[in-house]
Amino acid sequence: MILLSFALVAMIRFFHDPTADMTYTASIEQTANVLANLSFSSYLFLFVAGWLASTALVLPGVSGALIMLVLGVYNTATTALKHVHIPVIVTIGLGVCAGVLTTSRVCRFFFNTYTQATYAVMIGLVAGSVVVIFPVGVPHSLLYGIICVLSLFVGFMTAITFGKAERT
Repeated sequence: MILLSFALVAMIRFFHDPTADMTYTASIEQTANVLANLSFSSYLFLFVAGWLASTALVLPGVSGALIMLVLGVYNTATTALKHVHIPVIVTIGLGVCAGVLTTSRVCRFFFNTYTQATYAVMIGLVAGSVVVIFPVGVPHSLLYGIICVLSLFVGFMTAITFGKAERT
């Protein structure tokens, strides 16, 4: 699903010439830009970008802001919010709403049909995001290492305890 969405965005970007139908107006910071004079393909691109960013609301370990940064829409979205540029806000917002509804239904289908594999994928997304959260790697001091191991143990024990309590 996500790969199909990224392929759609790549096709839109390939066929979309940003210099032909968009003008960029600089914001106050001179670093972020808002799209003005949008064409249909620009609106479609913003819609799909909102759709992809909304997966972060449903899937763990995925950042919506990172997806928007990768797609090059983050500055446009934040500046549009800051300057209340309604067409951009509505387009991205509709994409987010459509993405949340679709992604949640797809996840529900996979949880009902392929429960164990879906849990494995979700755990993989969370475990993969640890690299971003804790990028420094192995702790350099013994005390820091002990605190990390104890915190991990307490987290596992809490999860196991609440898991058992919920099943009974």
